[in-house]
Amino acid sequence: MALKKDMETIIKKLNAQEPIFFSLCWEIVLALGAIIVDRLFDTESINIYLWVLVVLLAVIPPTIIIMIKMYRWISALKRVKAGIYDVKNMVDIFDNQICYWVMMCNSYCNLLSEIDKKNEKIFLYQEGCYYNNKSMQTLYHMKPIIDKVFSDKKDNIIKNNNVAVYRLLSLLEMMNQYQLDLDSYVANIKDDFVIKEQTKINQTYQKQICQFINDVNGQFNKHFNWRTCGSNS
Repeated sequence: MALKKDMETIIKKLNAQEPIFFSLCWEIVLALGAIIVDRLFDTESINIYLWVLVVLLAVIPPTIIIMIKMYRWISALKRVKAGIYDVKNMVDIFDNQICYWVMMCNSYCNLLSEIDKKNEKIFLYQEGCYYNNKSMQTLYHMKPIIDKVFSDKKDNIIKNNNVAVYRLLSLLEMMNQYQLDLDSYVANIKDDFVIKEQTKINQTYQKQICQFINDVNGQFNKHFNWRTCGSNS
C-alpha cells in the first residue's frame, strides 16, 4: 500500500511536468534551427514572412501551455469556493491515507500479540496507538462536511464518488477493536509511565472521534458506539 501511494505521487508529478518538458524541448529545437539557418544561409535575404512563422512557432506552444495552466488554476479556485475540491481531497485522504493507517495499526496489533519483552511491547503499543489516533484525528477534520464526503445513497456513491457510509462504519469497527486489542496486550504493564501517558493521549483523540461519530449517527441515522463514548454515542 505504501509503494502504491508513492508511485501515484510520482506519476502525478511527472504528469504535471510533462507540458513544461515539451515546451522546453520545443524551444531548444527552434533555437538550434535558428542557429543552423543563420550559419548556413543568408538570413538577410530570407522572406520576412518566414521569420514571422518561426517567431509564431516559438511563441504559440508556450502561450497555449500557459493558458491551459491558467484555465486549470482558475477552475481549481472555483472548485475550492464551491467546496468540491475539499470533498475530493477528503475522499482521497480516506481511501489512500486513513485506510492505510488503520492497516498499519492492525500490523502493530499482530506484532504486539507475539511479543513478550516489556520494552518491545511498549514501543509497539505506542506505534499502534499513533496510527489509530492519526486516523481518528483525520476523520474528525471531516466533521464539517460529513454529508458531502460520505453517503448511504447508491447514486451519490457511484456518480459523485462519495465514500459509502458502510465502509466508514466498518472502518470504525476495526479501529475500535484494534484499540481494545492494543490495550489488552499491555494490560499487565499499565502501571508503566509511558503507557499511562499514551493512555492520556488516546483519550484526547477518542473525544474527537466520539464527536465525529455523534454527527455520523445523526446524519445517517446509524447507531455506532465507540467504546469510550458512553452515553454520548
